[in-house]
Amino acid sequence: MRTRPDLEEAMKVNLIEAPGLTYYLVKRLHFEEIFATGKKKSDEHVAQDGSIWFVQAIPVPDENGKIIGILQTWRDITERKRVEKLLQEKQIAEVANRTKSEFLANMSHELRTPLNSIIGFSDLLSDKVYGELNQKQTRAVGNISKSGKHLLKLINDILDISKVEAGKFELDYKEFELASSLDAIKNLLVPIADRKNIEIEIDVDKDLSSIRADESRFAQIIYNLVDNAIKFSHENGLVSVIARKKGDLVEIMVKDNGIGIKPEDQHKLFKPFSQIDPFSSKKFQGTGLGLSLVKQIVELHGGYVWYRSKIGEGSTFAFAIPINEDSRKARNRITNPFDDTETAETTKL
Repeated sequence: MRTRPDLEEAMKVNLIEAPGLTYYLVKRLHFEEIFATGKKKSDEHVAQDGSIWFVQAIPVPDENGKIIGILQTWRDITERKRVEKLLQEKQIAEVANRTKSEFLANMSHELRTPLNSIIGFSDLLSDKVYGELNQKQTRAVGNISKSGKHLLKLINDILDISKVEAGKFELDYKEFELASSLDAIKNLLVPIADRKNIEIEIDVDKDLSSIRADESRFAQIIYNLVDNAIKFSHENGLVSVIARKKGDLVEIMVKDNGIGIKPEDQHKLFKPFSQIDPFSSKKFQGTGLGLSLVKQIVELHGGYVWYRSKIGEGSTFAFAIPINEDSRKARNRITNPFDDTETAETTKL
């Protein structure tokens, strides 16, 4: 603080040259105006070393109200500004992400309409509704239908992920029989498993009958996990689907005795468009969206997912969701059932 006994005398001083006051404060905060008006002034200043300071000049009156000096304060706000910048960047990123998700959702919807038409007409041709086809034509039409269905699945997966990211993914809860649902998925995948002579085995806890969840999304989870198990299994292998009751949760494990996952590749799991197999090799077809959707759908149910894998011995992918509670109530109750030292990744809410 710098004080002078007489306001008039103080105002005659060339404040820029007055000792104890920096050129910046005087130049930017207009000390002369502070003496004249009695109003405080503040500003932010970036120092030469990059630090950011909040500077303030406050008039100091005497007992009669005359301005007899100025109290100058400096506060380092570098860290606060850094946090504010991060929050601003986060908000910008979130807006960009929502925009991207909405765009993908709209584009996916627009693409599905003509694609369904392509699939439908190719299936009609394959069924010879419009007349006989020769062997070459039958094969070509079959390829069109197969490729169209593969593309439709990709579009649907992208649409689902976009809905989740945009906060528009809704679950339709209802009660359904667990064993029947698992058997239905098995029947869908048996033709695929038969190509590699793989057996699908289902084992449901006798204490489990029905559960309350989104049945179609539950089926989507099981289909993706079993389909992956078949894909990465050896010829003549076994894929086991095991359902167990754990308190008021149902835990479902899908086990295979296939190729397993290398430790250095496990970080790619559950990430959209991340594939364990190098894209260039094309050994295992897929988009990398399946496990990402599994994780997100399970978490929306208020559950968690986990896996264990050993190269050359196979993998186990599992998830647990509430049997009868909705996800919001269960979300605060579910705890991590695995110790950090286990060779498993656990994802939970």
